[in-house]
Amino acid sequence: MKKMRLLLILAICYTTSFSQEILVADTTWAESSPVIDYAREVINKLCDKSMNGRGIAKSGDKTAADYILTEMRSIGVMPIGDDYFQKVPVNANIFPGKMSLIFNKDKTSLKAGEDFWVDPTSAPALGEFKLTYITRKQLNDPLVRMDKLRDAKEGFLLIDNLDKSGESADLTKKIDLIINKIKTETEIQLKGVIIYDNFKLTWNSSNSQAPRTIIYVVKELEADKLKTAKIEIEAEYKTSYITQNVVGIIEGSSISDSAIVLTAHYDHLGTLGNDVSFPGANSNAAGVAMLLSLAKHFEMIHPKYSIIFIALGGEVQGLEGSKAYTNYPAIALSKTKFLINFDVIGTGIDGAKVVNGSILEPQFKLLNDINTRNKYLSKLEPRGEACISGHCMFHRKNVPCFSIYAMGGTVNYNNLDDTPENTPLTEFEDMYNLIIKFIERIK
Repeated sequence: MKKMRLLLILAICYTTSFSQEILVADTTWAESSPVIDYAREVINKLCDKSMNGRGIAKSGDKTAADYILTEMRSIGVMPIGDDYFQKVPVNANIFPGKMSLIFNKDKTSLKAGEDFWVDPTSAPALGEFKLTYITRKQLNDPLVRMDKLRDAKEGFLLIDNLDKSGESADLTKKIDLIINKIKTETEIQLKGVIIYDNFKLTWNSSNSQAPRTIIYVVKELEADKLKTAKIEIEAEYKTSYITQNVVGIIEGSSISDSAIVLTAHYDHLGTLGNDVSFPGANSNAAGVAMLLSLAKHFEMIHPKYSIIFIALGGEVQGLEGSKAYTNYPAIALSKTKFLINFDVIGTGIDGAKVVNGSILEPQFKLLNDINTRNKYLSKLEPRGEACISGHCMFHRKNVPCFSIYAMGGTVNYNNLDDTPENTPLTEFEDMYNLIIKFIERIK
């Protein structure tokens, strides 16, 4: 009698390098201070259930943008022109409504977000479907695979993907490719796929929709005994949906028309049906908290250069917010002295990584010297080019920029446990002070 269990930990696929360096639980929490208290206020608000995961389903992106606009206005950050909002068109596959999975005629009901997930590209499904069971090893047999696919026509193929014993690296790659083809090829006549697995899978907001329903199951079940599934998954593919960046400026005291640009994406994974939303405290409410905290500081001291603050939307659909801004900048990109992007900065017990640090050596040396002299973060590690966050589109247009993310700390990254309660802000204030001194020293 075969039983299976899997553990899904969610992470945005184009930012897996963040999660690879977030290794251990961080038990060091930031002490209360005006900076930390305000950061927690922002994070708590952005992670509130009313934000609906700051995704497109249920207009969570717009609720979050309205809040950020209100904060900018309250701080004294002014719009560039007549409006804080810049339109950002995106395509998105969303899950705004019903989501249920029941096996064997009501005998085994599963709960979304705990017992099962859908792939972010999943198509909708409604009805009761026949299940055809196949093991991972059977997938590698062309004759068995074809027989099973024929049997599953217009139903669901139930893939037991747990047992990889005895597989070479090449065989693992081959079978994984077969599974991917089953999920995505339009020629295959399946309504959907249900997959049991034990590797760490990603969950992401997708800008496309697959030709069939794709479900991953977590609950321990006798998979080979499952014969039918009653499925209701509401998925909607939106094209050219208009989300937004939130853009503001604090005018500098210098006559120079150059500016410093600070960015952080505010959008997140949104909802998985009616009952599940992703809080996104570390990714990336903490980054927005840094953005607004720095705005409060610089509004009081009147910086030398003007500072532009951009809360980026459409990030999880493929960096669409930064694409939109770099295509239609509020101020010419050539006038940007430097840009700093914040993403996944809610921890930091092991320091921080600086994307483009090994390329922009003089600027990294300045940043690192300030850090060493003031003993802010335990270390700063330079990294080369990496298109993993909103800085990327600026970098591609030759804007000098860093993207900073924390190392060490919480394992909760883009999953349901990425909550304010699990985000220690260990080095938040030290990073805040480091960035202030760095901006003050930029020539």
